[in-house]
Amino acid sequence: MRRLASLVYATEPLLYSLHDPIRRGNYYCLPLQDYAAIGYPRRAGAMELKGHEVAYGHGEYMEGNLLCSSYTGRDRRHGEEPLSAREQHKDPSFVEAFLATRESGHFEPFTTRGKSSRSVNLLPDVSNEVNPHVSTAQVSSLQPPLEPARQRNIPRLRMPKLSKEDHLKMQDMTIRTGSRIPMSMVNNLLERGPAPSVFESVGRVYSQPATCQISRLLSSEERPGVHIMGHDCYWSDSIPSRRTIEFRFGEGSVDAEWITTWAKICVGVFRFALNASVSQFIDVLTKCDRAMKEDGSYDVVDLLDDIGLFAEAEIAERRLIANRYRWKLSFDEPEHELLFASALS
Repeated sequence: MRRLASLVYATEPLLYSLHDPIRRGNYYCLPLQDYAAIGYPRRAGAMELKGHEVAYGHGEYMEGNLLCSSYTGRDRRHGEEPLSAREQHKDPSFVEAFLATRESGHFEPFTTRGKSSRSVNLLPDVSNEVNPHVSTAQVSSLQPPLEPARQRNIPRLRMPKLSKEDHLKMQDMTIRTGSRIPMSMVNNLLERGPAPSVFESVGRVYSQPATCQISRLLSSEERPGVHIMGHDCYWSDSIPSRRTIEFRFGEGSVDAEWITTWAKICVGVFRFALNASVSQFIDVLTKCDRAMKEDGSYDVVDLLDDIGLFAEAEIAERRLIANRYRWKLSFDEPEHELLFASALS
């Protein structure tokens, strides 16, 4: 959950560029960098989020019951049962046995009461597991090729910088659908200034001890573009929990190819967060951070290539070029019409 929250915060502006810009003005898919608690404190009676403090607002729905932060929402170690097992066993003896495995010096998984034992070695010696007969030549042949897996076909997309006039236009266009963002929120956004950098926000995410607090960080005053409130403490007892993650900012479509492509992109982001190596993960975050600071240095096509969605990147290129006038997109090399024609073909 730490990885996913960090990745969706970093990549969301790029992923928004695959949709009509009016989606950024929709009250039911609010951009995280613009309106989520991770970017600025809520204005209605919430304490400020300073530095790497635990997310505010936690426990406001469950007074006196913070089991979600100390037990049900805590990290799951290798060998432990799914988190749903903790939700089914909230007996104090279970909770106490679990907390014992989280004390200093303990690294063992929690199984059941009385069966978890103190860890002796955190990192066993695995040198004998390396096959000594594998030659250097064989190892080097397994290295990935230096050439990129796919050559992009279009110039890089420049991220739109929305002015107050742009926000007002979106207000006019969304009012008929009842999805208009209140002007007070827009004014606060414009007065606040730039959103926190990628790594400033990642630091806040990783400082949270439980998924429910990460959920509070990514919450907003309505539905954010990526919605993980299914992991909030609010759902733990009184309401049956559906531990879902919603990518809400995809616009409606009857294009079958794009519908399936967008679904694959959402799943692909989750899979990358789950499976990428540390170096791959940090590399993508670094590039997204640069995209916030250096316009045209990294775009959504680069992102899809970097997370292994090569077929989806091809379709995204065609989608961007097909909509470049309707969405008023700007590219790094707009004069290269031959590239645009080639991408569409």
